[in-house]
Amino acid sequence: MSPYVLRTMYFACFLVHLRYGLTLWGGDRESIRIFRLQKKVLRIVGKAGRHTSCRILFKDLNILPLSCLYKSEVVYCVKSNMEKMKYNEEVHDNCKE
Repeated sequence: MSPYVLRTMYFACFLVHLRYGLTLWGGDRESIRIFRLQKKVLRIVGKAGRHTSCRILFKDLNILPLSCLYKSEVVYCVKSNMEKMKYNEEVHDNCKE
């Protein structure tokens, strides 16, 4: 398969599962196991060897690593729910002076 088709399959078949609930489990230290799986899939997509560094593959294929995906999901979640959040001074009386 062409690299374009493999990259499209990555987004359609793998990334959707990777992003599901990411804001809940992405900060857990056990997520390293998922990151290793992401790198294995990336090596398949990039047709790279087992010991090839994925840093270049992430950049060349324009794919975000798991830690960056987690950060972008959290930022999106916070920005989209800003009106529902309270400021610290609204919750605690000792912040008002």
